[in-house]
Amino acid sequence: MKNILTHLKNSPYPGRGIIVGSAPDGGTGFALYFLTGRSVNSRNRVIRREGSVIRTEAFDPALLSDPTLVIYNAARIERDRLVVTNGSQTDDIDNLHAWTFEPDTLSTPRISAVIVPDGAFELSILKSLGAPGDENAPVSRQYFEYEPQPGILRLITTYDGNSENPAAFSGEPLAGSFDGNFDLAFDKIWDALNGDNRISIVMLTYPLNNSKGDETEWNSNTVLTRIRNRRELES
Repeated sequence: MKNILTHLKNSPYPGRGIIVGSAPDGGTGFALYFLTGRSVNSRNRVIRREGSVIRTEAFDPALLSDPTLVIYNAARIERDRLVVTNGSQTDDIDNLHAWTFEPDTLSTPRISAVIVPDGAFELSILKSLGAPGDENAPVSRQYFEYEPQPGILRLITTYDGNSENPAAFSGEPLAGSFDGNFDLAFDKIWDALNGDNRISIVMLTYPLNNSKGDETEWNSNTVLTRIRNRRELES
């Protein structure tokens, strides 16, 4: 995981990020989602879990100027898959091919992860091929499919980490090794995020189908979450 941590430490503004992987024994997987932001509207957020849904909320409703792109379901736990994204596409993941980048001044990419019980997963990024802010620009849709690979993590972010002139993430999701210590990984990833820009982080851990063929059903009881919100720490 060292190279992922180094990458994040050297990336003041990665935007939103998704990390997916599994323990070396292949028995438990995890998906991590983090938020970083620069505006008051973006930083005024916390992550909450409500049953099988993990969503963003305004910490102080009085400071919420526009909920359109900042309040959404970030993850959904389903019986046979987990969906994690940085926007409203969470609830329409089967039609992801019809979505584009976000209609904001940066043409923020939409990143998504879909994970199945054997540990295989897909990461995707939808991004603009035009100038930032051009809502009519053509779209690049990139999908990365990974078979189960115990002890390996993959990271994808919306931006390249440049705080002054954020550009879309490019290339294949970054790979890193994982020793199976979920709590330590959670803390280290939070610490690696820029202290001024980090907002929230959530980790979902879940059982994976084992080599004996036993099948796992995911639900609000079998998928565990750990959440940290900067605004709550500050208060």
